Amino acid sequence: MTSLPKVGLFAGGVLGERFHLLSVDVRPRRHAVIFAALTNSCDFASGDGVVDVVRSSGLRVTSRGTVVYKRARQTIADADSFGLSGRRIVTTVISAKFVAAGRVRATARVRSRFVDRRGQTVGNCDTGTVAWRALRVPGRIVPGAELPSGSSKTYYGASAQRLPLVARRAADGTLELALAWRLRCIPGAKTRQTRVQGLAATNGVFRATKRITEPAASVRDKPVATFRHSVAAAVGERGLTGRWRIDATVRRPDGTRTKCSTGANRLRAAAW
Repeated sequence: MTSLPKVGLFAGGVLGERFHLLSVDVRPRRHAVIFAALTNSCDFASGDGVVDVVRSSGLRVTSRGTVVYKRARQTIADADSFGLSGRRIVTTVISAKFVAAGRVRATARVRSRFVDRRGQTVGNCDTGTVAWRALRVPGRIVPGAELPSGSSKTYYGASAQRLPLVARRAADGTLELALAWRLRCIPGAKTRQTRVQGLAATNGVFRATKRITEPAASVRDKPVATFRHSVAAAVGERGLTGRWRIDATVRRPDGTRTKCSTGANRLRAAAW
């Protein structure tokens, strides 16, 4: 089934061993913007996943209710972020299909080939074909009735920054939540993503605090960024509401510090 979408933001992703966050922002006259944060397995230095962040405007929703982004053999000079020297050649394909009012089913894939300064291939990695879902982000939503014990549900939506989130309430009653976010004062990539898992509910509200300290090794002066995440969310049969505040402090070698915050960063997501 195909459905031509109304203007609005459709956001979500998929949770698994690796998580992926994506959105399609439908503009007037069927114009569209795709955002994606896709976790790959390319970090040869540490074995951790590194995220490919894609944002492409100028796309169109076809008469069949689809949006497709393709870019082949894009050269990116970020191989040092993966523990290699040289450059990365990337092919990205993201497609989205509006299957019903307010619903998107889609796929995405990023393939990377690393070459050294002599042009020799030194590594390859691939996200594989990622199947993802998204829902139109509601203007207002009430979580609804508490979920029955032993049941699970997945929620798709976005934050006040208009960046995607996906959450899953597991059968054991815990919550897993992943969010893309943006802070302008941090070195390197301004758009990041974080996942929290195993959140337990107190009086129907899931809460967590997470502190992350990381050196920005890809930046020459190597500042150190510290992030404090404060998450609170309520979920029900209909949806999820909450907030995810991120405060960052960037400390540079000369002793100067810069601070910035997302503010409350309200969350809204609907149940599929």
